Amino acid sequence: MPTGIEVANALRSLAVKYDGYGEERVEQLRFYKYTTDKERFLQCVRLVPRPVRKEYSDHAVTVVHETPAILIQVEAPRYTVCTLVTPAQPAVYECEPFLRPEELVMDTENTPESEADNGE
Repeated sequence: MPTGIEVANALRSLAVKYDGYGEERVEQLRFYKYTTDKERFLQCVRLVPRPVRKEYSDHAVTVVHETPAILIQVEAPRYTVCTLVTPAQPAVYECEPFLRPEELVMDTENTPESEADNGE
């Protein structure tokens, strides 16, 4: 892993190259870091310029700093950074009967009791 001074020197070298373009339009510079290590994630987040926004997906947390010139994203799985409060649970549905009993052909061997009882 490089030192802070080594990274800063590399960024200064990159800045010199961008200075060479003067007022000419260039592509937005993008940095993306993904880690499954909580301490590395936190260290990277501390290095990101402010302001930042946090984005959450089902599986990841991403800290983003974006300007017209630069996009920095630091991402980790949610299980790395967050605490699971409620585990995923199967959906539970309740339906009102929508067929008349005479319209039903029941297969009582393969129909759950709750469905057989309410005419579903």
